[in-house]
Amino acid sequence: MLNHNSRTVHFVHCPKRICMKFRFFFVFQVLVFGASAQVVKEPIKLTDMLRIKQASNIQLSKDGKTAYFTLTTIEPEADKKWEYQFQSQLWSVGTDVPSVPKQLTSSKEGAAQFVLSPDSRQIIFIRNVEGKSQLFLLPLNGGEAIQLTRSKYGVSSPRWSPDGKQVAYLVNIPWKEL
Repeated sequence: MLNHNSRTVHFVHCPKRICMKFRFFFVFQVLVFGASAQVVKEPIKLTDMLRIKQASNIQLSKDGKTAYFTLTTIEPEADKKWEYQFQSQLWSVGTDVPSVPKQLTSSKEGAAQFVLSPDSRQIIFIRNVEGKSQLFLLPLNGGEAIQLTRSKYGVSSPRWSPDGKQVAYLVNIPWKEL
């Protein structure tokens, strides 16, 4: 147990791979996002909320040397002065501390529901295109994301087959059109 400035963190025994994942995520959150926290005497302003960044959906590479995650931020709408939107992008970071996070996607349409391939060479993810969620493939050896679907209904919940040769996903087709 660690107690620092009235904050308590508890550590429990867990299997090595799972424990490494959570330990890394905790250290990552403290190093990357905790460094920006300050003790100030000013009250919190509404505009301070725009600086919040939330990491989620962490996945480890097959060899455990790289972690992939989604980072969600609040960004202003380009054409609407007082409108804001949540935007999620894919990032990676080496599990050896210290390591500098690397942004993998940067499109204003963002990236969500990502899944790392079984061989850790590719990521599939969902991105909004013309108002519909579509499936994209991002090779991790470099290059741009490739759009895999053009569904008029949109897609969700992508999953790799165990051998990494196929991808399954859901499409919600209205009952009337079946």
